[in-house]
Amino acid sequence: MNLDEIKKHWYEWAESYGTSIRATEKSNTRKSLEVDALVRSIKSAGFSEDARFSVLEAGSGTGHNCLELAQQFPNAQIIGFDYVPAMVKNANSLKEHLGLANIQYFEIDLLNLDVQLLPSANFDIVFTNRCLINLNSHDLQNKAAVSLSTLVAGRGSLILGENPQHKFDLQNQMRLKLGLGERTPPEFNLLIDENSLVQALESNSFTLTELDDFSSLHDTLLYVLIPALNGGVIDYDHPILDIASELSIKMMSDHPNAFGMFGQNRMYRFIRSE
Repeated sequence: MNLDEIKKHWYEWAESYGTSIRATEKSNTRKSLEVDALVRSIKSAGFSEDARFSVLEAGSGTGHNCLELAQQFPNAQIIGFDYVPAMVKNANSLKEHLGLANIQYFEIDLLNLDVQLLPSANFDIVFTNRCLINLNSHDLQNKAAVSLSTLVAGRGSLILGENPQHKFDLQNQMRLKLGLGERTPPEFNLLIDENSLVQALESNSFTLTELDDFSSLHDTLLYVLIPALNGGVIDYDHPILDIASELSIKMMSDHPNAFGMFGQNRMYRFIRSE
């Protein structure tokens, strides 16, 4: 899809699904894993639950990540931006419903990132959650990541929760071993080239300091084992996914990457090189 078609897709989903998580994510259980991984990464960066610090999310969608962070870190100042007006409107509706005062949302296009539209040009935490994969070339993804890195405060972190192509390929290898067909990514996504992205950021004075394969158990069940038992059908509401998410969250705090590297998502934390 070209960029206009991708944007149209998100306009339609924002209108169709409103404030629901479904506007940006099919799996409620994976969303809980994403938020947990993000919180753990922020704490790993040195920010406690009562700390005062600033956060920026690029591609904030309906705002569920920001809402969770605002409740986990009540003294943090949290900013989200998205290029779909309906997404921003829906995110504000959720914020107002919950009465959270430490969040602001803005309508901004990542590819035309105007810092003057933001309340600050420096943030302690800058993050994405499946945002870069909506750009239709690896070059654009890398440039967007580098652009976001310029907004990271001196000792802050850039956290990217994205889907790399090689992880998707590993899942397909498992599916083939069980006689399932290969899956293809959604047409509005281009999965990242991990090596290329890391090199782009390393060339711009950032160092990869943390990798988190937070959804491995969940995604192996969702995309491989459940379909193998279910005539090839993926069931996003299967009850075992709730248990897998609960176990993953409880294990990951003490045993990072406890369930291997086979998840669809991966979280990367970068810091500025010394």
